[in-house]
Amino acid sequence: MMPDNFSQSDKQDQNTSHSQPIWGIEYTLLACERCKWVYLVKVEVNPQNCPACFHQTFVPITNMEEYSSNYPPELVIPFSASESLIIKNIESFASGIPYAPEDLNYQALNQRLQRIYLPAWLVDSDIYAEWSAEAGIYYDALSHLDHFDDNTGGWVSRQVTEKRIRWEPRLGRLRRKYQNIPGPALQESDVLLHQQLETFNTQKTQPYQASILEKAIVRLPDRPHEDAWTDVHPAFQATAMEECRLACEADQIRQFRWQPEYENLNWTLLLLPLYSTFYQDDEGQTQKVLIHGQTGQLTGQKRGSMKRAQKASLNLLIAAGVIFIIGLILTAIAVILPPLFALAGIFLFVAILIGVGTVIPIWRVWVYNHN
Repeated sequence: MMPDNFSQSDKQDQNTSHSQPIWGIEYTLLACERCKWVYLVKVEVNPQNCPACFHQTFVPITNMEEYSSNYPPELVIPFSASESLIIKNIESFASGIPYAPEDLNYQALNQRLQRIYLPAWLVDSDIYAEWSAEAGIYYDALSHLDHFDDNTGGWVSRQVTEKRIRWEPRLGRLRRKYQNIPGPALQESDVLLHQQLETFNTQKTQPYQASILEKAIVRLPDRPHEDAWTDVHPAFQATAMEECRLACEADQIRQFRWQPEYENLNWTLLLLPLYSTFYQDDEGQTQKVLIHGQTGQLTGQKRGSMKRAQKASLNLLIAAGVIFIIGLILTAIAVILPPLFALAGIFLFVAILIGVGTVIPIWRVWVYNHN
């Protein structure tokens, strides 16, 4: 349920000039012409490529009022993955690929690394609600288990303790202030991006400081509050449900119902760290690789190069042809020098083996890419 005072309590009366107290830096807004991502960038920072699609053309934005740069960043998760871990994971990602594309190597991936902070909403609210639920309380029940004992030739009864749960109705009133309930701030269909966003430990946050933007840029929110509320409301309910369980001194809770009233809503931003890099495949298409700024985990498509595999197969075919011709020549000479028949047979046999093996590079890449 979206509260009636949804828009009145939002923190949005901020100046939208190029230098704002809430960001603490002089900044500019840049939009990527291709993917339409909008970034907040410190004036001294000059990004070469869009971290999302790696297009090289940015368009400066002058009408800043249309964007959510006026919402204050409250918390940030710092880049905590060690440099050695990132290097190790990049090397691991770029290795072990049969006939990897020329551009898929550690040097290229590392050189193109960009730091980016992705936004998530943080919502505070005062809540008043009447609620009802069933509280589950564990208890131990004694029972007896009978079994036939082959040694005594009779039935033996053994006492056992079973853990059971008793459900009791509960109801009450709730008046609480909940802070920093997270919600999505991006409208994304990017599977790789969502895989990274779902794994952040939001317990390890720090207050925002302008110094974090010295070497990073910020992706601005594009998901409005009205849309994000559908995900935020269940998070409020889950938090309230857990508090009610604790208040009941229950082990479980179910059939939770409430009618909340939200007051003093306050929306701010949580910034999530991410590294972005890329490589180009056989067709020159950009393949995105994302690195978790907290754990160092890589996410991206690993593709073998069919062009390199075909080239390797062609080289094997040429080698097989040369050896086969030598074998034929030796066979002809063996008519005069019969001892050469054995050597000619070896050459012909090796040529046939190599000829059969010409399909292996292409087969390996096909299997790897399809798996």
